[in-house]
Amino acid sequence: MARKLIVGITQGDGNGIGYEVIIKALADERVLDMFTPVIYGSSKIFGFYKKQIHNIEQINTNVINSAKDIHSKRVNIVNCLPDNVFVEPGQPTSESAKSAMTALSRAIADIKAGDIDVLVTAPINKRAMVNEGFGYTGHTEYLEKEFGVDEIAMIMVSESLKVGVVTGHIPLKDVAGSISTEKILSKLRIMKLSLQRDFGIDSPKIAVLGLNPHCGDGGLLGEEEQQIILPAVQKANEEGILAFGPYSPDGFFGLGNYAKYDAVLAMYHDQGLAPFKALAFEQGVNFTAGLPIVRTSPDHGTAYEMAGRDMADPHSMMASIYTAIDIYNSREAYDRLVEGRMKVQMPDLEIKARGGKIIEYNFTAGMTERQLIYLYTDGASSGNPGPGGYGAILRCGNYEKELSGGFACTTNNRMELLAVIKGLEAVKWEHARVIVTSDSSYVVNAINQGWLEGWIRRGWKKVKNPDLWQRLLPLLRRHEVSFQWIRGHNGHPENERCDALAVAAGQGAVSKGVTLPPDEGYINEQQTD
Repeated sequence: MARKLIVGITQGDGNGIGYEVIIKALADERVLDMFTPVIYGSSKIFGFYKKQIHNIEQINTNVINSAKDIHSKRVNIVNCLPDNVFVEPGQPTSESAKSAMTALSRAIADIKAGDIDVLVTAPINKRAMVNEGFGYTGHTEYLEKEFGVDEIAMIMVSESLKVGVVTGHIPLKDVAGSISTEKILSKLRIMKLSLQRDFGIDSPKIAVLGLNPHCGDGGLLGEEEQQIILPAVQKANEEGILAFGPYSPDGFFGLGNYAKYDAVLAMYHDQGLAPFKALAFEQGVNFTAGLPIVRTSPDHGTAYEMAGRDMADPHSMMASIYTAIDIYNSREAYDRLVEGRMKVQMPDLEIKARGGKIIEYNFTAGMTERQLIYLYTDGASSGNPGPGGYGAILRCGNYEKELSGGFACTTNNRMELLAVIKGLEAVKWEHARVIVTSDSSYVVNAINQGWLEGWIRRGWKKVKNPDLWQRLLPLLRRHEVSFQWIRGHNGHPENERCDALAVAAGQGAVSKGVTLPPDEGYINEQQTD
C-alpha cells in the first residue's frame, strides 16, 4: 500500500478565496484516509472563513507550530501568522500580502527539510506582494530561484489538456523579443521529461504554437515562425523529442486538434491559458515542471469579489491536491523504473549503400514499431499542368531512403500530395510514428486546418485530387502521422533535395528524351470536369 503523503497547502492571500476553497476541499473527512493536509497560515483566519460557509460539518483541526507535530487524522494548521492578524475579505492589503509571503516561505523551508511531501499554493495577489518587496512576478519565478534551477516550465494541467508556456508573466509587448530557438528547445526538454516522469507518458507528443496570426502567413505577418520556432522544433526532433508545428492557435484549438497531442507549448501566457481555462477551468491545475519538488496550484486567482460570500468553487483546489499526489507517486515509480532499466541493443539495419552514401534500406529490418521516421517531401510540375514529378526522403537515425517518380502531365498539388503518399507507402510495418515536412500549404493545411475532414463530410464534392486524398486516408489511419510546413526554396537541405528529385523525375526526364507515364488520376479528373 502506498504511503499516505503529507500535503502542504499555503493560504495565499487571506483576503481572497484561498481559505474558502481549502476548507471546502478538505471538508469531507474521508480525504484524511488519502493524505495528511498541513495548512500554512492562521487558525484564526481558518475559523473566520469556516463560519461563512454553509453546510460544512465539523472539521477536526490540529493547530501546531511545526510540521513535525502533525496529526495524520486531522487537518493540521501551522500557525505562522501573529494572533492579531486582521481579515478584510475582498480587499488587497499590505498585511494580507505580507501574510501570504510568510506562509509561502515557511512551507518552502519545510518541504526542503522533508517535513512535507508536496506543495499546493493558494492564489496570491502578485502586485500587492511586489509592493511589499516580494521581488518576483509570481510563485513560478520565486520557486525557480528558491530551488536554484536554471529553468522551469509552467504547465496547466487537466484530464484532457496540458499547456506549457515559453514566456510567463511578462508584458505582451516583450514577448517577441523574449522567445528564442534555445528557449523554446529548453522548454520542450523540460516538458518531455515531465510528461514522462510526472505523468507516465512514455513517448509524449508536444504541439508547438506559432507566435503571429496564421503562423506569420509565410512571413507576411512575421518571421518568428520560420526563423525561431520551426528551427526549435527541428532541433527537438533531432534530440528525439516528438515536437510538431508550429500551429496557428485559432485553428488548433477551434478544431480540437489539441486532443491529438499529449501537451501543447504556447509562446506566451494568454495564448495558452485563455483556451485552457475556456476548456478546463473548473478542473484546471497550475503545475511547475522542472523543480526537484512537486508544486501545484489552482488555475484561478484571488477572486476578491467572491471572498467571504460562500461562492467559490473548490474543484480546482481539489484537483491541485490530487494532481500533486499523483505526480509524486508517478515520479517515484518512474525513478524506480529508470534505476532498474536494462539497456537494449537495437538489431542492425539491413542497409544498401550506393557510391559510399546510404540512400536506401529496408524499413522493416531490425526496427521497432514505434521508432520515429522523418519524411521530407516536395513536388513540381513544369507549366502546371505539365511534365511533373515528386521527390521524398525517408529518414530514421543516420539512414535514409530517397523516392522519386514522374508523369507526362500533372500538377504541382498532385505531385506534392503523391510524394507524401509514396513516402508513407514505403513504411511497411503498422503504427509507425512519422513526421512529414513539406513546403506545400495545400497538403499541410488540409490536415492541420481540418480541410480534409470537411471534404469527407461533404462527400468530396468540388474537391480536387480526390483519388489521391482517398489513397492517403488509410495511410493516415495506419500510421501516427503529423505534418509541419516549411517555406520552400529557403535553404532547407532536405526540401532542396526533394525539389531536385522532383524536377529531375519530371521535366528533367523529359529533357533527356524519356517518355513518362500518364497521370491517370489527373486525366480522369479532367474528363469528369
